[in-house]
Amino acid sequence: MSERNEFIKTLKSIFDAAKKALREESGEFLESQFHCDFIDALIDVGKEKIYELKEEVYPYVKDTNSEYRAEAIRTLGWGTRLLDPDFKSSVHDIWLHDPDEEVKIAALASWTDYYRYSEDPKILLELYHILISQDYSIEIKTCVLDGMFEVAGAYEVIVHGI
Repeated sequence: MSERNEFIKTLKSIFDAAKKALREESGEFLESQFHCDFIDALIDVGKEKIYELKEEVYPYVKDTNSEYRAEAIRTLGWGTRLLDPDFKSSVHDIWLHDPDEEVKIAALASWTDYYRYSEDPKILLELYHILISQDYSIEIKTCVLDGMFEVAGAYEVIVHGI
């Protein structure tokens, strides 16, 4: 068996164990080492582009634990991870409705990643309205500003001087 297949098998076993693992009231896995292994598994699925396990990640987008929700959103929606086209239609709604700020930031960053370099005026306008609103934290506004640069394709100009 190849190294990649063995790695996928290991990650799958973590997801299988997560379905049975005991949790605290907060939704966090009771065993702290398993909590770390699980977070690492979510990250690895995305960073290693293991599309075969994306269906294992989807349930955690709606998990009771906000840390697991945020990491699942990053895994499915960030450009440096899976950027799963099937997730695009969900991420904006998560940004608007999730009560947790870290989840909102993960969803917002993912949402803008789907529009990277698009220069889509509707997306840029929505981001601008968030940026000037008094209703959002500085963390969200920082994410919005970053998203505006990505959507506008401005990072190429800033970083590379093009």
